[in-house]
Amino acid sequence: MGDFLIQFNPRISDQAVEDWLKNRPYMGDRPVFKARFSWGSVVIQLPPARGYEPFPTPTAMCGCAGRPRVVGVEHEAGGTDGFAKLLHRWHCDGALTGRYQDLTGMFALLVCDESGATVITDRMGFMPVYKASSSSNKTVVVGTASELVARATGREHDLDLVSIAERLVRRTITFPYTTRNGMKEVDPGSIHRFSPNGADVSIKSQSVWVPLEPDSWLSARDARCRLFTGMQQAASDVTRGAKRVAVALSGRLDSRTVLACVKPHQETFAVTYADHENREVEVAREVARAAGVEHRVAYRDAHFYGPLVLTEAALLGLEHVPPSAHSACLFDSGLDHSFDLLVGGNLSDTLLKGFFLPLNFGTLLGQGRDWRDASFPQHAYHPWMLNALQPHVADRMLERFRERLRTVSDLRPSSAAEWVQFYPCGREGDCALPNSRWHPSDELFMHRDIVEVARATSFPLKKLQRLTAPVFRQLAGPLYDVVNANTGLPARAGLVRRSLRRLQRRLLGDGQTADSRGAGMHCPWFSDGAWIEHRVFQKHSATWRDLALRGSARALKQGMLDGVFRRPVHELLSNGSCNDPFLNYGLVQLALCLE
Repeated sequence: MGDFLIQFNPRISDQAVEDWLKNRPYMGDRPVFKARFSWGSVVIQLPPARGYEPFPTPTAMCGCAGRPRVVGVEHEAGGTDGFAKLLHRWHCDGALTGRYQDLTGMFALLVCDESGATVITDRMGFMPVYKASSSSNKTVVVGTASELVARATGREHDLDLVSIAERLVRRTITFPYTTRNGMKEVDPGSIHRFSPNGADVSIKSQSVWVPLEPDSWLSARDARCRLFTGMQQAASDVTRGAKRVAVALSGRLDSRTVLACVKPHQETFAVTYADHENREVEVAREVARAAGVEHRVAYRDAHFYGPLVLTEAALLGLEHVPPSAHSACLFDSGLDHSFDLLVGGNLSDTLLKGFFLPLNFGTLLGQGRDWRDASFPQHAYHPWMLNALQPHVADRMLERFRERLRTVSDLRPSSAAEWVQFYPCGREGDCALPNSRWHPSDELFMHRDIVEVARATSFPLKKLQRLTAPVFRQLAGPLYDVVNANTGLPARAGLVRRSLRRLQRRLLGDGQTADSRGAGMHCPWFSDGAWIEHRVFQKHSATWRDLALRGSARALKQGMLDGVFRRPVHELLSNGSCNDPFLNYGLVQLALCLE
């Protein structure tokens, strides 16, 4: 994916920026490009994918972060800087706005010259871009790496405690706020122009795409037809220019559909992230066999998850929800150079399956009541968490959420309570930032045509997989004859059978307790699925206990987070009184990283 930093009236040197970018895990050998202008400087760490090097001219420079694609175009044929040359041509022709609709994927584009800098953001904010100014407003910085933006403006210790609380309790931060005062995320789907104006920097933004709710929803037939053709178009656009494609394959249904779509276009193999040989691996291997592709496993050993808490913060910053950097195991397994594109199936649940509907939404609809009666998003936190916050922090957190809900309701009057929780998408846990920073990677469901289906489809059609199940079944073909690792049932099993199986598991369990599920495996926190049992890991791992104690000691010394909770943070970490593993994870990460 790469990253960039634009500095007006720079506060830190270009060399310091380069050192910061290269000091991140597994990023030391990534080339860095630097350009200087009368108003400041631009530093870009190149994306890992081919065809995205910057294109400098005597008067300007074009570049990008992410993996932008142009529908129907193989820009890689234009050389190592093929995309930037195409962007430069659009800029010279005054066609940036007109050609925006041809762009797809995760991206942030930049065009810089002596008059300033233009930054173009993708539709859904898959790639967040942050803007900050120093406390004196002398330095203005724009970039994709939030921690670097904060450091370049002297904001690294200027914490926004309400945002910190949201990150810990809601596991997301209300747009456009960040963990730092004076730093915000810029609007997605927009062209932002930053121009020096004496000692100041003027900012003008033009919105070119928003997820407007349609006047009438797509019918079930039209939505399924558009999704079917959109998936095929996405597979073609995403893989164009790649020679060897790896598909991240789990034992579930979305990834096998992605594999079926991608396989006809390029030489393909499947890779599964796993802790050990388990049901997830067995099912994925059977799917790969049915697809006729090679299957490889990237193993994560028992020591993988401890250091991950610091690796993620160094790679992603503190705006993104942990834990998610599972693709680090590709380096450990020696698979990081075995492909020139890694394709995944993230964001299907978010965009197409109504994952973010509030729990009480169905009741409200049945009563004919308005979305404004919808509760604060309940699935993301336990009530005791909200009560554990300082009252003024909790109140301001709720105010922010309601303010954002009102803004999103202007775009989506009847579905704001759903969309407010994932739009923009860049900080949402289902996004693909870790993979894209390390590897040349992409997600099929970030494609323009699929986003348009999500925009125009009603939530009743998304729920219970009424939209996706028939389409994925048709696309995957014989791969749907293999069982679903989640249910143990054939993927073609209907809603009634799946519901009965879920009910059976709720009533009878799987015959194992959380503490015993890893018995006979390498360690007790290994599970039979794709991820470990986080609560068991935090209970039994000596590495985690050491991290928690270090975090507790640092929290006690610094007191940075004590303004968030009613109780001191070091007490929550030292005595294990917090029972939510993800809150524990976030607390330890913040305590260790906010020096």
